[in-house]
Amino acid sequence: MVANKKILSLAIAGALASTYGFAQETESKTNGSDSAKKAAFELEKIEVTAQRRTENLQETPIAITAFSQDALNDIGATNLQDLVEAVPTIHTSRTNNGAVQITLRGITSTNNTELGDPAVSFNIDGIYMARPQAASALMFDMEAIEVLRGPQGTLFGRNSPAGAINIKSARPGQELEGSIALAAGNYDRRLVQGYVNIPVSDEFALRFAGMHDSRNSFNEVGETPEGVTIDNDELYDTVDNTAGRVSALWTPTDNLSWLVTYDYLDSGGLPQASQAIGTEPRVLDLNRPSSFQMDTSSLRFKLDWDFSKTIGLSYLSSYNTLDTSRFSSGDLGGGDQFADRENTSFTHELQIKSIEKGAKLDWIAGLFYYEEENSTDFQVKTSPNAGVRFLQPNRTSESFAVFGQGTYHLDDQWSMTLGFRQSEDKKEDVGGENQDCGLPPFINDPTRDYQNEDVGQPQADQLCALAEDKSPNTRAREWSAPTWRAQVDYKQADNMFLYGSIATGYKAGGFGDAGSPDYDEENLTNYEIGMKSDLLDGSLRLNVAAYYSDYQDFQVTAIEGSGNNDGVAAAATRNAGEASITGFEVEYTWLATPDTRVSGYFAYTDAEFEEFASHVDTAFSDPEVPLVRGGGPAWAIDATGNQLPYVSKYSAQVVLEHNFEFGDASTLRPRLAFSWRDSYFLRSANLESGAAIHPDVSDDIRFSSLDLQDGYTMVDASLRYTSSDETWSVELYGRNLTDELVAISGDSSGAGGNNTLEYTFKPPRTYGLRFDYHWF
Repeated sequence: MVANKKILSLAIAGALASTYGFAQETESKTNGSDSAKKAAFELEKIEVTAQRRTENLQETPIAITAFSQDALNDIGATNLQDLVEAVPTIHTSRTNNGAVQITLRGITSTNNTELGDPAVSFNIDGIYMARPQAASALMFDMEAIEVLRGPQGTLFGRNSPAGAINIKSARPGQELEGSIALAAGNYDRRLVQGYVNIPVSDEFALRFAGMHDSRNSFNEVGETPEGVTIDNDELYDTVDNTAGRVSALWTPTDNLSWLVTYDYLDSGGLPQASQAIGTEPRVLDLNRPSSFQMDTSSLRFKLDWDFSKTIGLSYLSSYNTLDTSRFSSGDLGGGDQFADRENTSFTHELQIKSIEKGAKLDWIAGLFYYEEENSTDFQVKTSPNAGVRFLQPNRTSESFAVFGQGTYHLDDQWSMTLGFRQSEDKKEDVGGENQDCGLPPFINDPTRDYQNEDVGQPQADQLCALAEDKSPNTRAREWSAPTWRAQVDYKQADNMFLYGSIATGYKAGGFGDAGSPDYDEENLTNYEIGMKSDLLDGSLRLNVAAYYSDYQDFQVTAIEGSGNNDGVAAAATRNAGEASITGFEVEYTWLATPDTRVSGYFAYTDAEFEEFASHVDTAFSDPEVPLVRGGGPAWAIDATGNQLPYVSKYSAQVVLEHNFEFGDASTLRPRLAFSWRDSYFLRSANLESGAAIHPDVSDDIRFSSLDLQDGYTMVDASLRYTSSDETWSVELYGRNLTDELVAISGDSSGAGGNNTLEYTFKPPRTYGLRFDYHWF
């Protein structure tokens, strides 16, 4: 506790905010002159595309944290989960189907199947991606990553009530260059990544990039059935990613360019494990080995044509595929699952916008269309010789929107912005079935080698075709909503920018499997004021944002039904009611000397359910609320007044860096990062140790809950040596050096009729060595 208070005090004293990552001293070496020394104290300008045009971060009226590829290397980030400690109010976890669940300012989506949509829109090269399972593993050879907090309902409008994450891959350029990086660490970590940029002609350039990243599991094998052997690479929470990207840029004239990008990912690593309450963390008792395979590809086009001196046209398009096959072994009590999913999606966006520099009116208007097709076969074991199967051969989503936004500059200081978007969404299931049936032999026989035998789909079809209990699952729903933004900006001086905004966000509704109900769209209105400043002659960057969010009809997904209440356990999404979120964020970067940098943030978030009277919980409830039987919710809990899950009231980070320069101009840079987060709840029920448990629950599952994750401090450190010509560097790194055990997700499970709580955890202590080589 004392250490936590020290970290918090240091964060507050350190000041109040700027972007971590790009903010750094200029690269030129000092030569002793006054001008050189002054330049070394100035933070470089950061360009972002948060408003669909390139502009200075310090004059963009949105709370943004941005990272370059070098900054990602500093953090050791190869996926979104690695950014958690570096961004205010963000929380991420990965589910057992490979989905990435992102929370910003307490707003999240817990339905991570093809049924649901993320609350944080995910965009690659400006193109919306509804399924970010694979995209977050493509974080190599990046130009930038931008994390936009607050609803982005106008320009990045589809499903973005919480914010947006924009990943920009590096574009081909007119210089012959390349890079390769090698890393090795504990848990048998191995990383190889690199790129080559080739200017074929003055008009045409190619860029090739690739990556292979592998790691063994953080877990250990516990008990297994007799005759079953499970290797470390067959446990949950492993990495085995191979990815590649090729991009081509053609610029036949100064006002016309065409960028084509293709990337792919082959992932065989197993997602994180869920562990039941009361078990030893990272020790897994399993029936048999698990397996996971995810293959994804994306072909993206971006055409820019400035057909006059004042107006330009952009067309963005993508075709994406995502195929996953998963066999998840349950614990010794059962709960095995098999899932096979195929997903394709198309995106088209047409933009027309002003391009004249210094014009009185900056504007953009456009049309957006998105189409998604899914095929799903999901099976789950509910007893030793039977289970349920959900077949959805044709599940589709369509989204159409028209949008526009304009900023009018009243004078050199004042500007006003208005934006609007009308969204139309449709989802449809055709030919779906829910079946009660026997399951394939590999589910029932722990000694059967599922990974190497041709068992599964044909036998599953035959067994389930004989099931008498079938129910159709065919339906369609439509939703629509207007979203808008209104803001006022004031540029007090070259180093001070103030803004105030009101913005709305929207996420479409949907429907569930296993007879669960349909649910409506959710809406959010955010009120925000902010300041962005460069102080102390440009050596201190301080950015502050304060906000209040009114969150209506938010969607909550929970396990409903169980063997205890004569129903089948399944995830269901419902509209919960109303929540309010109040907070402020402070980011800072300070160049204390030409070679010393201090950066970080401090954030406060109060996220509370204002109305949530019918939250379901299959494990616990208020003893005053009667048990509901007959396949419905296990217990209805009044969660009004509870805190939203996955959000800490206080969080902070302090990063210290110093460059020691040697006589040959080579440098040694130690880096130390302290990240502190206050306690947070893992579920909406907000049950702490010793909380009341429903009296009807049998003694074997009457235990105290672990909904509350205590506050923790994370310590990362690295030591990097860079050659005098900056062509190569070698770095020793360590993450989570104090080996904190931190739960990052929690949910109740009714598999096999056992109502219990299950959790996943942050990585333990990791360390390793990295080598980078660049040629120019």
